[in-house]
Amino acid sequence: MAARRLGRARLGAVAIVTLSAAKGRMLNFDWFAAHRDFGAFFIRLAVGVRLIYGTADNVFSRERMTEFEQFLSAHGTPLASVGAPLSVYLQFVCGILFILGLGTRPAGALIAVNFVAALLIAHRTTGFLDTWPALMMLAAGLFFLFNGAGRPSIDAWRAGDPAT
Repeated sequence: MAARRLGRARLGAVAIVTLSAAKGRMLNFDWFAAHRDFGAFFIRLAVGVRLIYGTADNVFSRERMTEFEQFLSAHGTPLASVGAPLSVYLQFVCGILFILGLGTRPAGALIAVNFVAALLIAHRTTGFLDTWPALMMLAAGLFFLFNGAGRPSIDAWRAGDPAT
């Protein structure tokens, strides 16, 4: 029994030494820290594509837009015939802006407001998993509002960021 414990202790010590030796090679995240702006870039791409994909059918089909207007009306939204196209085109255009990294902070603010409205209008009675996509879009809007686009963006280029 004592020999077994001693063997485990040796294995643990070997693992710690191995991890310590590998720290300089495998567990070094300095490169990622130096390129952190690409994190915002990847989020911009994912959120932008999702916003465009999720609204393209409404943008390019009058029938789909009418369905969305009826959905909003059924949920008690006043002026659904104005609110539906406003929400759809806002999401579509903001998706493009996020991908380009253009006007990212104002677009983030608009998306945050849009998805607060979506949560209040359409997700009051839905379960957590059905609400999750709208919560993630709200979080993304707030992320862009607070953090901006990052370096690989038109916003950074227009601001004269020498790294772009």
